[in-house]
Amino acid sequence: MTFFILISCFISIISGFLSYYVSGEIFIGIGVGIIFLGYLIFAYKFFIEKYKKDLSKMHECYLFINNFIISLSVQNSFKEAYEKATFNSTGYYKEILKNIEHLSIKERIEYLKEYFDFDLYFHFINILNLYEEQGGNILDLSKSLLEENMRSENALNESISIARNKLLEFSILWIITYTVLGLSRFALDNFFYLISSILVYKIMIVCFFVLVLVSIHFLIINYKTVVIKRGIKNA
Repeated sequence: MTFFILISCFISIISGFLSYYVSGEIFIGIGVGIIFLGYLIFAYKFFIEKYKKDLSKMHECYLFINNFIISLSVQNSFKEAYEKATFNSTGYYKEILKNIEHLSIKERIEYLKEYFDFDLYFHFINILNLYEEQGGNILDLSKSLLEENMRSENALNESISIARNKLLEFSILWIITYTVLGLSRFALDNFFYLISSILVYKIMIVCFFVLVLVSIHFLIINYKTVVIKRGIKNA
């Protein structure tokens, strides 16, 4: 979060200073800076944090399924497989695992359906039940699941990569726009001095920065939605 706060402060300061520079109104600059910072902190709390949690949950689900099945094929023990699958757990996931330590291994696996609420995990549960009832080779029983698990992980990583490229393109576009606006104000100083007292011009400046903030909002929403929905669809 510290890095995001620093980025938010930087964006807010730049936007506030630029709005003041091109409008000539200190109150517009202060207002833009405060609104930008307020929104970015709000967006982190209500959108980005949830996105990070959902993304982490998907990766944890993929890793748990893969490690559990591979370990079970070697150890032939649910207890050993569970311990291997949860060995490197961290954060909220680790807290959940600690809270269910009093349960049996099978009950823990069943309980995790509330956390790993994906079709892939329910398929995993069905395969374990089948393995318990009929025996056989767990790798043969779960071959299609492991393949789907790998496809889902790859699809999620691909969607993250695409979303990051879009974020980079978005950032470059607005950096260029900010630069052009600042240079225009500098190059046409006399012209800006003449129109800076006109109310319509100041309103247009405010509208421009509102547009920037709206575009940031839709970027955050679309970034989160595209990545998570694709992950859930494949999970």
